[in-house]
Order: sequence, then C-alpha cells, then structure tokens
Amino acid sequence: MNKIIFAGHYCINEELVELGSNGFSEYESWKEGVRKFSEDDENSKLILWVNDIGIEKEKRKKLKESYKIPENYAYFLKNSGYSIDNVEVAFESSVRNKSSTFIKKNKKKDIIDVVNSSESNLIRCVENKICELEASIPQKSYVILGPNNEKLVVKDGPNPKCNLILATLFDTYSTEVDTKIFNIFNGIYKNRITLGIHVYKSLYSGNSVFENTYFDFIGNKAVEYA
Repeated sequence: MNKIIFAGHYCINEELVELGSNGFSEYESWKEGVRKFSEDDENSKLILWVNDIGIEKEKRKKLKESYKIPENYAYFLKNSGYSIDNVEVAFESSVRNKSSTFIKKNKKKDIIDVVNSSESNLIRCVENKICELEASIPQKSYVILGPNNEKLVVKDGPNPKCNLILATLFDTYSTEVDTKIFNIFNGIYKNRITLGIHVYKSLYSGNSVFENTYFDFIGNKAVEYA
C-alpha cells in the first residue's frame, strides 16, 4: 500500500505565531509524522504542508526559492535518522492555484452549482460567521452538496475555500490505486479536514482511505478514520 503522511502543518504568517512551527500541536504532529514514516519508509512519503498564504507575494516567492524546514523540525528529523531529502514540502499557495484551475475546467459538471454569492444559507467554511465575503461586489459562488446536504461553497469568485484546497492536496498525492493518507494535524483543523475529505471524494471521486490524528494544546491525541 502506498502511504502518504501529512504532518507538521504550520503557518508562516507572523500574526499567527501560535500556529507556527514552535506551536505545541504543530511540533507534536511533526514528530508523530516522522515516527509514522519510520514504520515503513520504503512505501511512505512524508509531506510537510506549509501555509504560506497570509504573507506578501514577494516574501512568498523568496520563501519558496530558499526554503528551509524549521530548526526544531530538522533536529527531530536528524535524530530519527532522516534528512530533508526524505521530506517533500507542499506550499498552500501552490495547491490553492491548482484548485482554482480545477474549478475553472470543471465548473459545468453536474455536481457543481453556480449561484449568486449573496444567496442565503451558503456554508463557506467551519467558522461560517468569520468567512464573510471579502468584497461587496456581486460575484458567483461554486457550491456542492455538503455532508449534510447543505450548500457547501468550494470557491467564492476567484477564491478557493480551504475545503477545496485540502481536497486538491489529497488528490495530488493519491497517485496510486491503493493509497492510504495519514493526516496528522493540530486538533483545531479537524472540521476542515473532514470537509476536505468530503470534497475530495465528491469532486475528485477520490478513493483513498484516511487515518486522521489530531493533537490538542495539552498533548491529547485522537485518531479517526474516513
């Protein structure tokens, strides 16, 4: 079985320092991911998922050109007998662009409805009250049926939602017929992962199986399957 491990997800944005690479849950998720990788490193791929969206475009470009994994991540990796060569880095901005292109190419699929963005009862993300439209200019939203038959927005105008970005990430690495994906994340992302898996299975017809591990801020660990 081909095994894909997403671990150590952290935010570059300095305003989200508590979700940076020194965050407790972020570092614990990284250590758990490296341990999981060591169980079957010949058939596994370790992916570091980096949120680089909330920074300036020029800074993002420089980051990608000279990226180095965080020192604490590198230290644990080395002590586990591995190096940066054993890690693949995925930047959220790159996957975001890919997800946007996917909708452009598939917007006429029966599963996708195009509605006015001002329509009521649209679910945009987990914290729906926070995810208000960024502009008052009328635009279109792309929606699919959510897990509870709600109208789930996957893209607002030109802006893909986190559920679609995650779905695209899963699809990008589900290259084998028999693939198992291990999501190892801070527990605050649990609902986002759930919706991402739903969109992956709905829009991409994905058939990978999932094992999702979540850490809270005091070290408790929960494992779920999807």
